[in-house]
Amino acid sequence: MNYPYWLVLLLGLDRFGAVLLFNCPDMCISSLCWLVLSYTGHLQPRSPDEAALVMLSMKTLKLWAWQEELLILIGRLLERISPGHCLHSAQDELLTAARTTKLLKYEP
Repeated sequence: MNYPYWLVLLLGLDRFGAVLLFNCPDMCISSLCWLVLSYTGHLQPRSPDEAALVMLSMKTLKLWAWQEELLILIGRLLERISPGHCLHSAQDELLTAARTTKLLKYEP
């Protein structure tokens, strides 16, 4: 994951927005959109395990109704501009988490 510097800055702003609007420092807005769109049926989970993950994640996030509505609006716009954007964002979050774990985990 060697992103250009300008893209890393945009991702930082995206995560800052996720903290400000959704009280979520763990992922970017596009990934939150994927969760909400999957939860509300705007996107279909690819498997029963993914559907269970979405349900559990939504219970953990405890979003207000206005936050869900805003994420649906943003997510639908992103999906219209770039189909699959929100899912790809969620997949990138997994790569980021794995990279962070690798950087912080000591293995002699």
